[in-house]
Amino acid sequence: MTLQVQSPLVRLCRSLGPNITVLAQGQTPPRVDFQIPMLSLPAAFATSVQTIPTAVPYLQPEAVDIEQWAAHPAVKQGKGLRVGLVWSGNPQHGLAQLRTVDRQRSLDPSLFQPLLNIPNVTLFSLQKGGRLPKTLPLIDLMPGVADMADTAALIANLDLVISVDTSVAHLAAALANVRLPHIRRRGPLDCVCREAAWFSRLRRSASACQPAATRCSSAPDMTATSCRIRFSATASGSLAANPRA
Repeated sequence: MTLQVQSPLVRLCRSLGPNITVLAQGQTPPRVDFQIPMLSLPAAFATSVQTIPTAVPYLQPEAVDIEQWAAHPAVKQGKGLRVGLVWSGNPQHGLAQLRTVDRQRSLDPSLFQPLLNIPNVTLFSLQKGGRLPKTLPLIDLMPGVADMADTAALIANLDLVISVDTSVAHLAAALANVRLPHIRRRGPLDCVCREAAWFSRLRRSASACQPAATRCSSAPDMTATSCRIRFSATASGSLAANPRA
């Protein structure tokens, strides 16, 4: 089996197993008998909520990468609960439709301000690109992240990820080693995949697709208070499950 993905995904997708050859887009694939776009697989398999594969983790960062990030001085200084934040996607996307989607899914990072009132928490930015909010004391290691395998290894050193509907949210759920309150506004897939018959059925049960995620369905008028309540409950459980010296 050959899987062709964007270049930043190649190293990470090689963790899917030794029987899958992973190529970057643009590389010439070997001769194949059948070819299908990845997002057409649920239709081909007539996937239902009951038949979604739920075994996690199904992606795994390299141990050497995890250890490299664990040894980073900024990670070492992270005390208590280490929390990664993502508040927007890519506003510079080449497709106008996806730029609109990004505006719909993104949050004002000031909504995370109440997290500062929770003791013994260190905040890490998992946001790629853009300016960091001055009001949040974030540790930003993303300039040193080269691809999604690096992102996965950094996440493996965290206890919790809070993200809007971005690749980081789905990655953290696939790693299944963090609790993931997945903050969702008007989801991008509602716009991009509204013509896909199988998607309208599956989006009703996000927990079936991402068993490691806790989904916070939020309207555009989501308040910081409700976010804090959800976070506090999850943080308490995560601290109990992942005590740190």
